[in-house]
Amino acid sequence: MRGYLRIQAGLVFLTLFFSHQAVAEPISALQRTSKFSLQSRVLDEAREIYVLAPEKFDPNCECYTTVYVLDGEWSFLLVSSYLAYLSHWNRIPDIVVTGVRNVNRNRDYLFAEDRNFPASGGAESFTKFVKEEWMPTVEKAYGGNGKRVLLGHSFGGTYTLYSLISDPGLFDAYIAIGSSTWVSGKALFPMADEYLKTPNGKNLFLYMAVAEADGGGAQFLTESLLPGNSKKIPYPASRSISKLLKRPTISPQSPRG
Repeated sequence: MRGYLRIQAGLVFLTLFFSHQAVAEPISALQRTSKFSLQSRVLDEAREIYVLAPEKFDPNCECYTTVYVLDGEWSFLLVSSYLAYLSHWNRIPDIVVTGVRNVNRNRDYLFAEDRNFPASGGAESFTKFVKEEWMPTVEKAYGGNGKRVLLGHSFGGTYTLYSLISDPGLFDAYIAIGSSTWVSGKALFPMADEYLKTPNGKNLFLYMAVAEADGGGAQFLTESLLPGNSKKIPYPASRSISKLLKRPTISPQSPRG
């Protein structure tokens, strides 16, 4: 459990660098990264999958937490490089990092239709792909222990929040960065309200990185995850708000996360 908490802390640390262009020099990370095509029956298409194996990978050990990264063609190298660095210096345990390359972000990451984004509304099918095809393929090959982290940015962050609300427990930790919660008429807001009304007994972790200019992320935080808080920009709270989020901060007038 202590090691898993270090993984969460490492991923939160990673978000501090997410908007920067510079990427830490991988410590043998590229040599341990593989890429393969996964033919999806659910989506009826081939999906390109990336996987970073642990530095001291033991193929006989089902002992690795798996970090799932959305927008793989943009974010996988950044995330895997930093996590490889942290793991190399024993800041976090050995982990597996996997990413999936996009085919249609609107379709996969938005759960409700939005006329401004063609083909949107297919997130339910994408979740089925994640659960029935991506997860078992990677975790069987790389010794997954059933502990999972989901990380997404922008539309990927919106999907991360949707995944938490629609299928809690599929992942153990969720990191949503610069989430576009304004899409689809803010359909995620009432879903979050309903989710928080009924405790599900699951000990989940959520980290949101939002800025005032995110165009919905800050409002989602204050109106849905911080019930009763009417301030537009809350500074660090002095009390725990919910089982999902503690001591929230939104950076005023900062650019999009």
